[in-house]
Amino acid sequence: MASGPAPPRQWKSARAQYGRTALAEIAREVDGKTEEEVRAYAKAFWERYKELNEWDKVIKNIERGEQRIQRQKARAPAREGVGGLVLGHGPQRAARGSSVRGQ
Repeated sequence: MASGPAPPRQWKSARAQYGRTALAEIAREVDGKTEEEVRAYAKAFWERYKELNEWDKVIKNIERGEQRIQRQKARAPAREGVGGLVLGHGPQRAARGSSVRGQ
């Protein structure tokens, strides 16, 4: 029961957000499409993308999105402390006029 191609704006946005291989996540973002339909669309896209106008820009956009995903994944462990605790910004400064040192 294929109902045509995925809406281009939703497809582009989801692909940039999740990467080219996260088809289940992309399917959740594209209205009215099952994961099976998104998989078929993705297969056709990667077989025929060079037929698109400005296909090199389309591929660069996908790659930029995937690089952003990788940077976020690389930063995630650095944000976690021992035992998965999220580290804060250090001790909070005392409010003006209430210095602990010079009482």
